[in-house]
Amino acid sequence: MSNTISPPSLRTLLRGAAAALAVASLFVFGAVVPAQAATPPAAPFTLTGRIVDSAGDGVPGAVVSTPNSCRCGDSADIPPATATTAADGTFSVTVRYSSSVSVQVSGPEPFVRAGLAADGTLRAGGADDERAFTASAALGTLTLTEGVVVTGTVAVTGFPVAADGWISLSSPTLGYYSAPYSAVDGAQSWSVAVPAGSYTVTAYAPGEEVAYNGSAPVTIGAAGAALGTAAVAGSGFVVRGTTVDPDGRPAAGVYVNLNHTDENGYTTGYTGVLTAADGTYTLVNVDPKAYTVYASASYSDALGDYQAGFWPGLVPSDAQAELLTVSGTPRIISVPSPDLVIRRASPSEPRSVTAAAGDAQATVSWQAPANPGVANAPTYLYTVTASPGGATVTTDGANRSVVVPGLANGTAYTFTVTATSGFGTSPVSTASNTVTPGAAPAAKAPSAPLDVRALGGDRTATVTWKTPTSDGGSPITAYTATAKFGSIVYGTATVDGSARQAIITDLPYGGLLTVTVTARNAVGSSTAAVAPKPVTPAAPPTAPTGVKATAGNTQATVSWTGSASNGSSITGYTVTASPGGKTTTVAATARTATVTGLTNGTAYTFTVTAKNAKGSTASVASAAVTPRTVPTAPGNVRARLAAALVVVAWEAPASTGGSAITGYTVTASPGGQTITTAASGRSATFRGLAKGTAYTFTVKADNAAGSSAASAKSNTVTPK
Repeated sequence: MSNTISPPSLRTLLRGAAAALAVASLFVFGAVVPAQAATPPAAPFTLTGRIVDSAGDGVPGAVVSTPNSCRCGDSADIPPATATTAADGTFSVTVRYSSSVSVQVSGPEPFVRAGLAADGTLRAGGADDERAFTASAALGTLTLTEGVVVTGTVAVTGFPVAADGWISLSSPTLGYYSAPYSAVDGAQSWSVAVPAGSYTVTAYAPGEEVAYNGSAPVTIGAAGAALGTAAVAGSGFVVRGTTVDPDGRPAAGVYVNLNHTDENGYTTGYTGVLTAADGTYTLVNVDPKAYTVYASASYSDALGDYQAGFWPGLVPSDAQAELLTVSGTPRIISVPSPDLVIRRASPSEPRSVTAAAGDAQATVSWQAPANPGVANAPTYLYTVTASPGGATVTTDGANRSVVVPGLANGTAYTFTVTATSGFGTSPVSTASNTVTPGAAPAAKAPSAPLDVRALGGDRTATVTWKTPTSDGGSPITAYTATAKFGSIVYGTATVDGSARQAIITDLPYGGLLTVTVTARNAVGSSTAAVAPKPVTPAAPPTAPTGVKATAGNTQATVSWTGSASNGSSITGYTVTASPGGKTTTVAATARTATVTGLTNGTAYTFTVTAKNAKGSTASVASAAVTPRTVPTAPGNVRARLAAALVVVAWEAPASTGGSAITGYTVTASPGGQTITTAASGRSATFRGLAKGTAYTFTVKADNAAGSSAASAKSNTVTPK
């Protein structure tokens, strides 16, 4: 038989048990290491999410749990937080008391057990990461990995009382997986889903470990595997006992173990356990020896530092111990009375208790204790007691107020509060102020809302107000805002009693409307509160239409059809050219505008924007037009004789005027004979001029805008 501690990776199977085992190893080998303080999440809180397979389909029947690393003191009777996924894979887990939180997901087979990693994903085989949840959280969609199923049997002897056993499947590449079984006499079967691969498989029971396959790796293929039987044999001895507090109440979460001192003074320890919610402990597979039974606990001082001991929770009782000899026929041995007694560390009393009277009831409020007693041990319930009469109400530790019902109207009461953590109940608080419950006066309609304001919008009025000074003794259930002109109502809007704003829609443009607000409760409606200024529903104007443009010389004249004002007078129109962004603004009555400063030869489109007090609205763009003018005169006109002919040549104008040259006209003087050429021409030949007459010539350039001025006269030539 071996008392070897199980591998550290077993933390992922049973966090609490494995932590206790690790603590035991410190005790046995003489190394006392203070526990590390951790900040607990604010309980109760709720974790929600959805478990899916690799195809994204919901996995029903998976168990989602948040193991509590220390279920100590009175809080040990709170069930561990666990939930089973619904048909669509969704889950909701409420954690009521916890000093650390990890999230584990199991099955159903063949899905591989997994843990929530720090990055928010499920890690096959479990994850040691703990998430410090301080409030409810949505974990989103979490994907389980499918594996193959491995089965086996453990032939158990020498364990007359059931203990926790487990099968370890470990791989340096695939991680650690475990399957629980009941370590009690008989053939115990187990199964677990794992990724296919090679594993070392070991059966563990308290104080025992037996390797499958002679410790050789076992290869598990795609079809899974049946590994046969491993035999685990215990001593047959079981030690049982109970730990209590000085008042005889069970002390849960206390670490109990056995120490044996041999003739040489060398001390060895038996792996211990934590006491259950009822304070009991059961140690199985105990060797027949003389032992000292130890009960150990730890606490935290005012600075949050742990002092001695091996498990967060109860105040240590100076290493209490009882002597016990295990011998004779293997059997169940009860530790004799008196039971081990563990002192508690209760919180201090709640503070600042106040009370407010109601009809046959009172509302009592308080502040949390200044000292929780045990560091990181949150209060998990408060008890309020009325005097006289002694009526009590118990509420969750997250609350700071409660209603105490069943009081006698006309009787004066005070109230006290106690706080209970996992480690005791506080002293009684100082009494509250005195209150006398009584029947509430008859309710009436509320007073009028205050500070009503209204703002006109696009056929709307947005109305705001403040709460009436009185609800009339009955909660306000609704508010109604009304817009009207004289006695004609144009619109209303009703909202619930928590709202302080309403929007009235479908109002006519341009009217001066009076806005009122009434409050309503179960009795009736208040008088109407009137907004100090009428409201005028209005919106930006409609877009101008029919936008047309006519090009000119470095300008364009734009025309349009006017906009509808939409309840707010139009203040003007702005015409914008594109490209370039040149603008011209004209009065609201105008329907044309001239945009100057444009570049001849550039194509422009134009938009027209109408503006009123509510905003601006732009039209669609006009068709493109191109500003232009006539070209400049051709240059360098010259003439030469060619036998009986005269040839006139010239150069193109310096500017086309923004429109392509369409041709040239050459005129002889005297006589006025003309020749017209194409745009590409740069010369013209005259025939039949009078011999002996001196001639000069001028040239004009033509484009779509007209003809240029005549060029300067050419030199004089005289045909012969």
